[in-house]
Amino acid sequence: MYIEIHKQYTKENPSERYLQLVEEYKTQHTQDVRPGIPHYNGISLSQHITTLTEIIKANKCKTLLDYGCGKGVLYTKNFKDATEVISKPVNKHWNLDSFKLYDAGYKKHSKYPKGKYDAVICTDVIEHIWKDDLYWFTKELCSFAKKLVFINVACYPAKKTFKDGTNVHVSVYQPQVWRKFFQQIQKEFPSLDFYIVTQHQEMKTNGILLRSKLKETKNA
Repeated sequence: MYIEIHKQYTKENPSERYLQLVEEYKTQHTQDVRPGIPHYNGISLSQHITTLTEIIKANKCKTLLDYGCGKGVLYTKNFKDATEVISKPVNKHWNLDSFKLYDAGYKKHSKYPKGKYDAVICTDVIEHIWKDDLYWFTKELCSFAKKLVFINVACYPAKKTFKDGTNVHVSVYQPQVWRKFFQQIQKEFPSLDFYIVTQHQEMKTNGILLRSKLKETKNA
């Protein structure tokens, strides 16, 4: 199995299914999973804080784009609702000079980014993107990075579904398939370091992550 590259689709001309899914996410963002628990609040980033702290420090990153941030709760005064790992909003924990939050499905953060950022992170997002749009979507997020990209992708179905019963993880592939896909993307961004985390359901339960850095150094 492999992920097909569909170059006919772009940010300006995505697939019809992509546009349908964005509308579905916009609707879900206005609803709670259950009373007091909102959809896509950005809590999935919490399990990567320690790893990202090391990466950001090692690469001397001072600016960051969270591409697909959800509601971005970890960047707010309510960060303690999502984690006990940090004592301040995550952008302050990482000692960033500036950051940008972007999520097409959430109005507050829906303004498209401009410029470049030392680090671009994308956690628990890629598996929500329709297969025909994976190529352009991933290239878009990489295009904003100056030093590195960090991508976490779930390799299992989610517990959430859309109204029609379709699982919200619309692109589920095994880690080796994702690795080959990101290696293809990396060829188009040779100056960037790629940090990829593929995550199994059972690994998530045990708190264990399969980590692979596709490029060890920029001179490798």
